Amino acid sequence: MNIMKNTNRLILLLVYIGSSALLFSCNENEVDPPVITDVRVVSKPDTSITAIGAGSLIVIEGSNFTGVKLVLFNDFAAAFNPNYVTDKTIIVTIPEDAPTEVTDPNAPNQIKVVAEGGTATFDFALLPPPPQILVLNEFTKPGEEMVLYGTNIFLVEKVILPGNIEVTDFTVNEEGTILTFTLPANATEPGPIQLKTKYTTVESPAINDVTGMLVNFDDIGSLEWGTGESADESAFPGARGDFALMAFGTIPADNWSWWEWGRSINLPGSTVWMPQERLSEPLDDYAVKFEMFVKTPWRHGTLLVLKNYNWAYVARLAPWRNTPQKVFETDRWVTVTIPLSMFKTKANNIDGSGEPAPSMEALLGDGKGNFNLFYVNDRAYSDGPQEGFSTGIDNIRVVKIQ
Repeated sequence: MNIMKNTNRLILLLVYIGSSALLFSCNENEVDPPVITDVRVVSKPDTSITAIGAGSLIVIEGSNFTGVKLVLFNDFAAAFNPNYVTDKTIIVTIPEDAPTEVTDPNAPNQIKVVAEGGTATFDFALLPPPPQILVLNEFTKPGEEMVLYGTNIFLVEKVILPGNIEVTDFTVNEEGTILTFTLPANATEPGPIQLKTKYTTVESPAINDVTGMLVNFDDIGSLEWGTGESADESAFPGARGDFALMAFGTIPADNWSWWEWGRSINLPGSTVWMPQERLSEPLDDYAVKFEMFVKTPWRHGTLLVLKNYNWAYVARLAPWRNTPQKVFETDRWVTVTIPLSMFKTKANNIDGSGEPAPSMEALLGDGKGNFNLFYVNDRAYSDGPQEGFSTGIDNIRVVKIQ
């Protein structure tokens, strides 16, 4: 009996000693949990951020990052290079596909780092991309529907018009591509529209702005010849005074008779395209703009824009070619933008299909000259007749777009 008791005591003692040794060993090798203290942009070591957009390269600062297993943004795992991980920093690119408040209203707005010692969390807002916006008609009349279109039009909180006029009743489609509202009666000042979203403020191109106006067919500039003018708002709703009306019957394929009545807009040689002091500025910074209302289906042919009847550089406008149905027609006035970089030389016997002008001076000379807009039905952009054409054009201008 005594031998048995002593044996049991010995076993218990050995178990105790073994357990203590194991416990001591675990305590000795225990890893402290990770801690996130700050986040910054790689290129700005003295900054601290709590929000940024997907795709950004950032530095997560803290401690105990040894043995990092996962870095998550709103529970979306990011790929990281172990060579860019130290005990105190993690350099990582936020995944483009990581959810934001727009794509997932329940996104936690949080960074998580999972390491050997546990998990660290840090409150951090992942911003959606900022909106990119254009104005469907930069000369929309007060009382008419104003349409802004583009991408990422989400989380809009305020719409501010020139003159600090706030629009309180606006609608954004589910895709975040179109924002609409009725333009107030007092919205007549020129300037950009501001969209204030939850995280940023962006501006549209200017509305009601006559800067760079060559002709508005009312009180700025004049039409020299080529087509008539109209003020028929019943046929062209939303017209602002007079406009040029390009109207003609059927034009067969391979017809270049642009000088026929109704097929061109020609402004005088005294027209100032660009003040001389701006002729040294980059060509890419400027564009020809005008408003257009296409009443009849446009299926063939091209509008050509050139200066001084000079075919050295020509810009082409044939929007029907870019539609699935190969037809273009509008139910309202829309703004057309033709960057000056789209004025090109002849190539493969097609005007306006070659190389852009090397400079503003090469394209515009001294900045003055006729503005010409011709309709032709050349075979390069057509293989059939254009059966009638009725299109209003207004507010021809050269404006800065960059």
